[in-house]
Amino acid sequence: MLHATNTEKLFQERAAKARQEKKEIKKDHLAQKRAISRCQKTKADIEAQLGTLRARQKWQCVSMRNDHITQAIKRDFAQRQKAFTRGVPLDPVYDGSLDVIHVSATAFRDHLKGREPTGFLTKADTGIPRLHQWLEDSILKRRDEHLRSLLVTLQRLFHNIHSWASNNLGHQAIAFPREAIQEWLTRAQTKLGAVRTGPQNILLRNLFVC
Repeated sequence: MLHATNTEKLFQERAAKARQEKKEIKKDHLAQKRAISRCQKTKADIEAQLGTLRARQKWQCVSMRNDHITQAIKRDFAQRQKAFTRGVPLDPVYDGSLDVIHVSATAFRDHLKGREPTGFLTKADTGIPRLHQWLEDSILKRRDEHLRSLLVTLQRLFHNIHSWASNNLGHQAIAFPREAIQEWLTRAQTKLGAVRTGPQNILLRNLFVC
């Protein structure tokens, strides 16, 4: 009986020891998992910092290259202007300056597709929005003038046709349906592109009223 009691006691001691070792192992395992998680977070932070540094490095290199090219283009342009305008009075409207716009179509396309190109954090950094604005400022006024002139010409032609019909066809009216004219003008305007509202729309209304 005593032997059985000692055996049971020894078994319980070993079981308690095993449970304690299991707790220690579990504790060490959790500590290792926390350490791995901290290392992964640190790794992610370092990779993000490296990505930022690479982006800044690329942007700095691109900026330095752009500045170098800009200065070279401006020097060459100034030399050519000096040679061409030798002895010719300067145009008071033009100050002789030159705008150089650097663009990256690839980076702009990446932004449109939801990607983040290295070194170009925003669409503005690609130069495309500035080029778009410059093109609008440069040609929109002339496009407006051209369309205004075209509409005036169409209006005169419309009146001339009516006058000719009155003199040669015994005042017989020539029908120009509004829908047909609208279709022609819409087709022409589509080719020219979107044009801001202005005097040209007034001419359109006058043309349809006549």
